[in-house]
Amino acid sequence: MLDSGQALPLLGASVVLGRAPGRKVGDAVGLAVPDATKTLSKVHARLDRDGEVWTITDLGSTNGVVLGDGDEERTLGADESAVVDGRILLGELGLRIERTDG
Repeated sequence: MLDSGQALPLLGASVVLGRAPGRKVGDAVGLAVPDATKTLSKVHARLDRDGEVWTITDLGSTNGVVLGDGDEERTLGADESAVVDGRILLGELGLRIERTDG
């Protein structure tokens, strides 16, 4: 869910997030993310799910991937992956992964 409250469905075990990632990126589903901040790359990051655990990888984005809030922030390097546990910043666009049932 974006900080704005807009929900974006993650329809697959591997999802590429970006301004214009295309429908398929390798074996991943592409998900175009609306970005009023204009800081999201066309192909910014990939989310991969293993059971209930999501991992994010920076795909060489221009404005980076940051995990966490405040003092607990961690910036990923290009092609670096980390387990998602809380808020994610893609450039200046904030979001969280939330499970929905149904």
